[in-house]
Amino acid sequence: MTYRYAGVVYDSIVDGDGIGATFFVQGCSHKCPGCHNPETWDKDGGKIFTEQDLEALMLYFEEGGGDHLTMSGGDPLDNLELTYLIVSEFKKRFPDKKVWLYTGYTYEQIISKEKYRAVLDLVDFLVEGPFIMRLKTLTKPFCGSSNQRIIDMKQTIKNNDIVLWKERN
Repeated sequence: MTYRYAGVVYDSIVDGDGIGATFFVQGCSHKCPGCHNPETWDKDGGKIFTEQDLEALMLYFEEGGGDHLTMSGGDPLDNLELTYLIVSEFKKRFPDKKVWLYTGYTYEQIISKEKYRAVLDLVDFLVEGPFIMRLKTLTKPFCGSSNQRIIDMKQTIKNNDIVLWKERN
């Protein structure tokens, strides 16, 4: 299978708490007006993902770069196989590092579909909901619009109830 991605930003401080790498998958079904990454919408855009790309990403963390991996895009859940491949390898190699995942789907939409379960089990923080231009915010950390939530997935699964991420002080 051929997977496509838009790029990787290393040493990012804007896509998760702390410093990490942000991996941008290719393909998004939401196409939110005002999106800051419209070039990632086309599932056939970007570049072909290779084993060397995966190893370069892992090497960043092996060499001490960052405390989390962020999956963004596009929508990582619209490129589910690639997202699972990367996140599962990351968690295998770095079980104590965190995974942040951005999606335009709501938590309620995601949990209603079994196909997302394996990825959700590996995600630490889920930034969910579509970007809505009229709700754009610069004051809610790691969110583009005020409707989006950051869900602590480990606590949510443990409590069987949504637990929101709490910002460090």
